[in-house]
Amino acid sequence: MRNSPRWSNGSVNCRLEWRPSRLLQAVLILLGALGAVSILASEMPRPIAWPAGAFALGYGLWLSRKEGRKPPLAFWFPGNERAPSVDGVPMCAVCLRWRGPLAFLRWRERAGGRWRHAAW
Repeated sequence: MRNSPRWSNGSVNCRLEWRPSRLLQAVLILLGALGAVSILASEMPRPIAWPAGAFALGYGLWLSRKEGRKPPLAFWFPGNERAPSVDGVPMCAVCLRWRGPLAFLRWRERAGGRWRHAAW
């Protein structure tokens, strides 16, 4: 139709800030604690079960702390004009894949480094 209004076909700018998930940190601690309890509830000999349980709990705490120390990332997806960037560094070969509610973003830097980020 000739008289139809022309709608914009450009993309909208999008800025996302992803921070470490506190829920994931809590789940990692819970999994470590449940692993320790399950080891102690098994029929493993006690001299082996107590150190293994302490290791499972400590590993869950370590993973939670490691997750909490990840720096927040600022993703910038401009319209059609420029390449997307993360923390001001341009991204090349960007690939976004969805698996149910999970999003997996992979990209390369111009210097050649490969990065990936998962979110839900």
